[in-house]
Amino acid sequence: MLQTVPEAQKKAMRMTALISPATTFVIAIIAPSGLGLYFLVGGIIFVIQQIIVSYVMTPRIRRNIDAELDKKPVVEVVTKDVINNLGRTAAAGATASNTNESLEKLHERNRRRNAGKQQRPTRK
Repeated sequence: MLQTVPEAQKKAMRMTALISPATTFVIAIIAPSGLGLYFLVGGIIFVIQQIIVSYVMTPRIRRNIDAELDKKPVVEVVTKDVINNLGRTAAAGATASNTNESLEKLHERNRRRNAGKQQRPTRK
């Protein structure tokens, strides 16, 4: 579980992994025996689930994804050149006055659309 986690977060997760069982043990000792049994059974089920996910399902999913990527490799649709060209054409086509005019038109349209909504009577 800690393979893709940043190092600072790993340290906090390790500390939690140490404190959590100790806390659970103390609670199980203090509380009635049914709670301790509940914690024990839940922990065993969790371990079984983790083994199934980590050692059975995840490798199978990775193999399937690798096989699919071998059949259909990822195609780079948007490159840096495309993005740079979009930025240049947008900068060349839009001037400050056009932008201000379009914002004013949008503001006026929204103002007309919302006119009178504040004066509606409230339901009781």
